[in-house]
Amino acid sequence: MEQIVPDFLLCLKGTNSLAEAEKQFMIQADHWLCDLVSTQLESLDDEMFKASDDQCLRKDQRNLQCVFGNVRFFRRLVNTADGSHVYPLDAAMGLLPMRRYSPHLSQLIAQIASTSTMRATANAVSTLTMASISFQAVDNVVRQVGQDIRDVRQAETNNEDCWPDIKPKALPELFVEADAYEVKQKGGKGKRLLVHRFQVYEGVMVNGKRHILINRHVNSNLSRHVALKEMEVYLLQHYDMKHATVFSGSDNGSGYEPEVFTDLTAGAAQHVHVLDRFHLNQRSNNASPSLQTRSSFKIRCAKHCTGTIGKGLTSF
Repeated sequence: MEQIVPDFLLCLKGTNSLAEAEKQFMIQADHWLCDLVSTQLESLDDEMFKASDDQCLRKDQRNLQCVFGNVRFFRRLVNTADGSHVYPLDAAMGLLPMRRYSPHLSQLIAQIASTSTMRATANAVSTLTMASISFQAVDNVVRQVGQDIRDVRQAETNNEDCWPDIKPKALPELFVEADAYEVKQKGGKGKRLLVHRFQVYEGVMVNGKRHILINRHVNSNLSRHVALKEMEVYLLQHYDMKHATVFSGSDNGSGYEPEVFTDLTAGAAQHVHVLDRFHLNQRSNNASPSLQTRSSFKIRCAKHCTGTIGKGLTSF
């Protein structure tokens, strides 16, 4: 600790460029942080072992790539009372086996990759942090983070004890929509995946020409049943629908029929299902001229009623 300030002063005095001094500062700070974290992790492992009755089998080294650099530390593999072999330090810190990158760095990588290409993400991470990563590794990290999120959602869905301790909202109106879309699978030579998506929001706020969905929440999954179940749990957690009118919208395709939304919003004071605006326009335009003339008034009324639902679907 006492050597930190003198080292920084040497960096500052050893160059006439602030940019070069800043670069040297970062290198020194990263080395110091890596040593500090490594020392503290090993000390924590010692404390945990002393407080337990487990048998130490051996000490193994682990490398963990963090934002500030590569942390190397030793921790114990122990034999527990039930005969299983575990690393107590890994379990306490939430470090999963065979993961090279720290949870925080993995989160940052996935966040950047969500709005960029794998190569651009790898370049950004290698430039802005002390971590070095290839675009193939970026793809692996994104997949791992996605699987972790799915595991957490599945656990919360199946176990009511994991539900957040919040008071459900009692609103007069609520809007629920669902749709499915295809995405091209990476490296799949034309193969496409069908993604199912459900969303709920509390209304639409107009800001100039923009329409913003209020408190929008989206559940998406390759399995329609999983996405539907997650949305059902979310509605139970966050909304008291006993006095609410729930408006639902979809294209009425397979798996998105009105009765699906009736079951989803069970317990609501009233449920109104409408065909989304796009498909309503499509069907009205394809109708025969005589039918269009007879039904023009009803169609105009229906389009007016689907206005809010239509704004939500365009946000998908």
